[in-house]
Amino acid sequence: MARPVFFYSEGTRLAGDIYLPADLGPGERRAGIVLCHGYTGVRDIYLPDNRGEILLADRQSAAIGARASAGNPAAVTQVPLEFVDDTLAFNPEWVVDRIAPRPALLITTDNDRLVPPVESEALYARAGEPKKLVVLKGFGHYEVYEGEAFRQVMDATIDWCREHIPAK
Repeated sequence: MARPVFFYSEGTRLAGDIYLPADLGPGERRAGIVLCHGYTGVRDIYLPDNRGEILLADRQSAAIGARASAGNPAAVTQVPLEFVDDTLAFNPEWVVDRIAPRPALLITTDNDRLVPPVESEALYARAGEPKKLVVLKGFGHYEVYEGEAFRQVMDATIDWCREHIPAK
């Protein structure tokens, strides 16, 4: 069962969903997983003279965006400038050390032009134990959502969850 949540981080309002097991009793606590998409890499891909539009310098982003919006008149093709301000203000490296002692799994690729691997490495260095950094070889940012890269992401995630968040 999903429950919407809203919270603030460094002055930025964030929104998400908490997915709770259907059999969760009142006051019962269980281990959970927090998924956070890194945003710090976007500072370098926005062109400084955007003239009211946000242009991505990353060709892979542009190609995937074009494929996703082809034949879909409702596709989002513009990003509000307020989103960019909030994105640029979000710094996961300011809070990653607060996750411990909860387990932290970071997955990146060695060819990510949107969120460079060095950023995941920096987050990993700041995170407390237990932690693990998985670097997928030969894939770009968006390729982790399908095919072989997705299989590797899921294998690493399932192994991590089995070790750190076992089923009751």
